[in-house]
Amino acid sequence: MKITISIFLCFFSFQIQAQNSVLDYLIRETNDTIYGIIKNDKLYKTEKGSTLTYSITKVKTIRKNDVVYKLEPEDFKADKNLITLEYKQFVSVSQKQKDYIFNKASDTIFGEIKDPFLGPKFIKNNSGSKTKICKEETTTYRKDNIIYDLKLITKPILSVDKQEFLKRIYKGKASLYEYTVLRNDAGSINPKTFYIIEKDNQLHLISSIEYKQQLVDLFIDNIKLADKIDNDFYSIENLYLILKYYDLNKKKP
Repeated sequence: MKITISIFLCFFSFQIQAQNSVLDYLIRETNDTIYGIIKNDKLYKTEKGSTLTYSITKVKTIRKNDVVYKLEPEDFKADKNLITLEYKQFVSVSQKQKDYIFNKASDTIFGEIKDPFLGPKFIKNNSGSKTKICKEETTTYRKDNIIYDLKLITKPILSVDKQEFLKRIYKGKASLYEYTVLRNDAGSINPKTFYIIEKDNQLHLISSIEYKQQLVDLFIDNIKLADKIDNDFYSIENLYLILKYYDLNKKKP
């Protein structure tokens, strides 16, 4: 009997951990952790059919999209040797990993990637030799802990087919990328970011206006996930968690 109870408790604990792994969280001053979905400056937690809302403005730690942020101290200064991410009044600091490029010959070159004012990016290895990052040879590169993958973007995403390096946000059975372009708006040049999901070897541009129906159609093979999107549990701000949920809950063929 004790063995049966232990097995049940282990399974229950595993289920809770799995559920929490596809959620954000906040840690309050009282050190209690609340799991849910962070949208803008609030965390939303669904419990027994109702939604509870918590402000993140007076907490000390949050996790959003698997990145843990702590309340930014007043004397905080970014260290150029560390990677700093910011969200609202929170900051996340991590060690900088080595840059690298991966080419079509399956070679990986480690070093430091430079982005000169003129000419293409290049990587400089420890011996001082330089290798250009070019679409003819390079398939993937990592700079400042961010990975970029070369993808062929076709219509209707772009008016003409074009290969571009996309910033990888999440990689799994379905992957998420950011694509930033410079747009001329009212006489000024401004960056505009688009989100692209790769599923079944196809790229899908996610509209900031019509995203809900797009995502429901895209993940209709997972009814629970499609329902969560349709019921506004997730928003476009939670694309990372949507793909992670799909990864962990996708039925094997």
